[in-house]
Amino acid sequence: MSNADTHSTVGPVEFSVVNESIHVSVGQLHADAKTVLLSGALVALLAAPFVLSGYFIGLLVLGFIFSIFAISVDLVWGYAGILTFGHAAFFGLGAYFTGILTTQFTLPSIGLVGLVLAFLVSTLVGTVIAGILFFRGISEEYFTIITLAIAIVASQGAVILSDITGGSNGLGGIPPLGIDIPGVLLYAVPRDLFYFVALGALIAVLLIGKRIIQSPFGTALVGIKENETKISSLGYNPVTYKALVFGLSTGIAGFAGALYALYSGFISPPILGFILSTEVLIWVLIGGRGTLFGPVIGATGLILAENMFSGMFLSTWVLLLGIALILIVLVFPTGIAGLFSIAEQKLITRIESS
Repeated sequence: MSNADTHSTVGPVEFSVVNESIHVSVGQLHADAKTVLLSGALVALLAAPFVLSGYFIGLLVLGFIFSIFAISVDLVWGYAGILTFGHAAFFGLGAYFTGILTTQFTLPSIGLVGLVLAFLVSTLVGTVIAGILFFRGISEEYFTIITLAIAIVASQGAVILSDITGGSNGLGGIPPLGIDIPGVLLYAVPRDLFYFVALGALIAVLLIGKRIIQSPFGTALVGIKENETKISSLGYNPVTYKALVFGLSTGIAGFAGALYALYSGFISPPILGFILSTEVLIWVLIGGRGTLFGPVIGATGLILAENMFSGMFLSTWVLLLGIALILIVLVFPTGIAGLFSIAEQKLITRIESS
């Protein structure tokens, strides 16, 4: 349907369908329904620190950071179809790189430098690993197993290299993010304002991710996921695309890890290991794989739920989480984000039939 020739009215609000998209009109104001919802969500998030307690704001900050991490996994798994069980190794790489850098060196704006370098180093390491493995013709199944081994080796390495990483006791004393321009500006971001830093970073990563997916590069990734042989016959090199997207995803994971280190001020070996690598897959699966927004819902929602309800269900929380995961996979295989798509289609049908 190319024109808004169907509409439905609820009070002063008129809903119409334009190019298979719902539009909302109030008087002379017209907007896409998704834009209205996203704008409302953004306003609510910006207002949250003035309404919610510090405890919930802290949980939201962690939710935003881990959402960035989940988006990195969604890029490589949801769009390229490459399952990884070791992405926490790159999250931890970014965290430890920034932690060691900021505690061992006193340079202007060292936290900002750490964020940038964590992204670049994690991107380089991920691209090299994926490039070597994929160019050697390794299958994606074996690649998945190797990523699991990488996470195990990384977490054990952090324990062994105790002189640098603090070992099993962790690395503390990481200074907060700040801006230091000698003789001009010296500002350390207060912990309560880090909320806006994390929110801004999440929005930026979402916009960049959307841009990538809508680009020819993203189209090629989806094509490789659906039919690698056909893409190859069209002149594309799937190995190059898979190595590049894996490197990009590890860079975003490292960036998220750097944010985590600067916010928490303390890191330990488990952030490199298998457990976090598995948790992020659950966040992506529950939220909706291949949607970008789904992982944000999954990561933030489960972090909030775990901290709010795990104390009430001490011995059954993991069981309840497992049951919820099974139900979502069986009943809603497209995740929570898929439910919004289903609701949108039903609303479009209702408007068109009115």
